[in-house]
Amino acid sequence: MINFEVSKLRDQLNRSKLEYPNIDFSIDGQFYYDETNNIRKFYLKESGFNYDFIPNFILGGIMHEGDTPDVKELFSSFSLKNRAKEVKFKQIANGNFTDCLKSKNLSLFFKFILNSKLFVHYSSLNFLYWSIADIVDSAVRNAPDLFKRNKELVFTLKNDLYQIVKQETESFRKLFFNYGYPNIKKHELNDFINDFIQLLESYEGKIEYHGSIQSLIILLESSIQKELVFIMNNKDNILIDSLSNFYLKPIYTFLNSNHIFDNEEEIKKTISKFNITSDGEPVKNYSFVDSKDNTLVQLSDIFVGIVGKFMGYRNSHSIEEIFSDIDKFSDIQRENLFDFFKLIIRSHVKNQGLILNNDSLEEIAKFDQILSYLQPYNIKYILKKRGTC
Repeated sequence: MINFEVSKLRDQLNRSKLEYPNIDFSIDGQFYYDETNNIRKFYLKESGFNYDFIPNFILGGIMHEGDTPDVKELFSSFSLKNRAKEVKFKQIANGNFTDCLKSKNLSLFFKFILNSKLFVHYSSLNFLYWSIADIVDSAVRNAPDLFKRNKELVFTLKNDLYQIVKQETESFRKLFFNYGYPNIKKHELNDFINDFIQLLESYEGKIEYHGSIQSLIILLESSIQKELVFIMNNKDNILIDSLSNFYLKPIYTFLNSNHIFDNEEEIKKTISKFNITSDGEPVKNYSFVDSKDNTLVQLSDIFVGIVGKFMGYRNSHSIEEIFSDIDKFSDIQRENLFDFFKLIIRSHVKNQGLILNNDSLEEIAKFDQILSYLQPYNIKYILKKRGTC
């Protein structure tokens, strides 16, 4: 059993309210969960990664405050070929993200949630971005305080490094594997930094990366003969050792709420390893249920399923490719995409703490870019439905 006292972590969370005033960690709500793309560990092999890093890990679902809304009407409205004991995302929509948007059942789901007292929540993790962000954080620790305080620059450096590694994955993967990243040995640190800089220098001439590359190189050179603390003294080639913190975080973040997880053995095993306390008092605000007996866990499966599909699609397509797809969408595809975005925005406006993206700036920015691109289509669609177009 691992003793896990969360009072200091909660103090850190409360300080974030200064930067994000719309966050409310004190709410008394009911959070329901499901997950997708739980790879448990992400690591390097000689032949490649153990898992495709394009999809994001998603943990999230449905939440509400007060009495539990009745969702029988929604379940009755679904047109399903085979009525099973529980509804799963694959029964509501299937295929890739754009195919899923063709689903009338998905449309019913979005409309119902938008018109109810239910909200959505999720935590999303980009495996590749998470695995390399520590390089920047480590180098920044060796920089002047003025640099450390420039959060925008630090996030930009992480973003641009992610974009470069994504384009040159094989070259960086070989470098990482050869040095046992993220467990760089002290006697190999200078060699690792020099080899890493050599890969970066090939992008120095590209306008979009020029400033970032120069800053990264300066940061890394200033770390020679020092240390890169977050990528040393770890296990060889284990990029992500566990996803346990992503299950624990909502439990201590929303301490006054109840957290209801699907009764899956891996999740139970993960959480049961920890003796969670707050100011010495046991934290018992979570439980496990059989999804067959809980319709809101089933709705969480639907929501998490479509979020997972979207993140995989977004990560593997440029914004220009996404715009091109939208131009070819049917009305229902565009309407479903717009409603999906509205669902997330509605929850974010209610409480910024409900939506958590561990991702690069460029991938996150696609959300607003897509939303803006959809606006003219949505106006035209509304006018068409009213018979004025």
